[in-house]
Amino acid sequence: MVIRINNRKGYLRLIEVSLAAALVFGFLIFIQQAQSSLTKGSQSYDQVVLKTLGEDAIRSLDLRDSDKNFRSDLRDNLRFGVSCINNWPKLEQDIFTMLPQNVGFSLFLVDANGNSIYQGGTQTGAQPTQREIVTINYIVVGDYGTYCNVWTPCNLKLALWFKS
Repeated sequence: MVIRINNRKGYLRLIEVSLAAALVFGFLIFIQQAQSSLTKGSQSYDQVVLKTLGEDAIRSLDLRDSDKNFRSDLRDNLRFGVSCINNWPKLEQDIFTMLPQNVGFSLFLVDANGNSIYQGGTQTGAQPTQREIVTINYIVVGDYGTYCNVWTPCNLKLALWFKS
């Protein structure tokens, strides 16, 4: 049985329309797959977002001078006392107000030996697993080294995570 095509232009148009429809259909499936893979991904963890939020919060405090005393708010909170702990509740509150509500944090002071001393942050019970934490280190120096003590600058460590 042999099929004879009388109108070759019509047959080519039919193939052309079929290929165009397949291309459009394939593109729509690709877009749908890409969107569904983004929504299936972990909503609770994104290193870049957490790192950006933490760095912006610390830098903003180091640049902001709310009381117009020519020292940043971060440095004001670290100026008092030899052990750098007198104004940590104020620093903790400032960071809390700068971060979104779904972000938890812990704030540490790192001593000269590299030991982290917990200073504040999100209350226990909302703590993450180890792989969900992003850590930002920020060293504060200046005024002849009078931040943590006469000889040592302050090394702040801010650990961030998304609350579940």
